[in-house]
Amino acid sequence: MQTKEHVPEGVHVLGRWHRKDGRGGFMVMEASSMKPVSDLAYDWNDLLFVEIEQVVDDQELPHVIDRLKDSGSNKDPSDEP
Repeated sequence: MQTKEHVPEGVHVLGRWHRKDGRGGFMVMEASSMKPVSDLAYDWNDLLFVEIEQVVDDQELPHVIDRLKDSGSNKDPSDEP
């Protein structure tokens, strides 16, 4: 399916999948920062509910776990400046 969706600079869309019943879907993307992802979500907020979840790959996961251990917190380390 071709769309003319504008994707902000700094965002690379890896794929989009849609529920067969038309009640939702999800998009997987890579981004240089959260700002262009937030900009993309804002562009769609008048049409649908957008939820953003940051994920890491297996290579980055040990570093995230170490940061969580060091901080003594369950806070998402990506929330830090």
